[in-house]
Amino acid sequence: SIGNNEAINKLKKALKEGNLYCSSGAEINELVVEDDEVRVLTNNAAYIRIVTDRGNKMVRDPEGKLTTLSLKVSKLATYFRVVVKKLDNSKAYSRAYFRSEDGNWR
Repeated sequence: SIGNNEAINKLKKALKEGNLYCSSGAEINELVVEDDEVRVLTNNAAYIRIVTDRGNKMVRDPEGKLTTLSLKVSKLATYFRVVVKKLDNSKAYSRAYFRSEDGNWR
C-alpha cells in the first residue's frame, strides 16, 4: 500500500514539523539556525537573501557561483525566511522561521 511507503511517511512527518521549502529549480541544501546566525548552503546561486520583518540582507554573485552564506538576523526580528535565486531566475524559498517567547527560532 502506498500509505506504508517509507518515503511518504518521511514526507508527511516533514510537513507536520514544517521542515520544507519550495523551489522552481534553485536548491537550499542546508539551512542551520544557531542563536541569531543563519547559515545557508546552496549550489551556484546568483543571490541568497534573508527576508525579515526588520529588513532584508542579501549577498550577490553576478557570476552565479555563490554556495554559502552566514548572516546574523536582527534581535528585533520576529520572523525570517531565506530566498535563493540562480542566474536562470529559478528560486527556492525556505519555510518561515518564527521567534518564540523564549527567543529561540521555531
